[in-house]
Amino acid sequence: MFALAEIYSRWKGKEERAMELCKEGLKIEPKSDYGLTIRARLHYQNGELHEAYKSARSALMIELNNYEALLYHNVIGFHYASENEDINGMREY
Repeated sequence: MFALAEIYSRWKGKEERAMELCKEGLKIEPKSDYGLTIRARLHYQNGELHEAYKSARSALMIELNNYEALLYHNVIGFHYASENEDINGMREY
């Protein structure tokens, strides 16, 4: 299910279907860092930065060496810190 969500997440116009598949997969396998990373990507693509950050952080709590999740986590955290001039505030973001 996540493999199909992965494909759809990179296909313009199929993001909604990708999110549906991702949610279904996470119901079955809630501790899938792969699924959480796909969800982070989809939220990021939709401009839902807070949700993307939370999904990326959840993925990293499962697998610290998930480099795509780490990228989203750090990019969004840096964006928050630079916008708010508050490097410590991104921990709560």
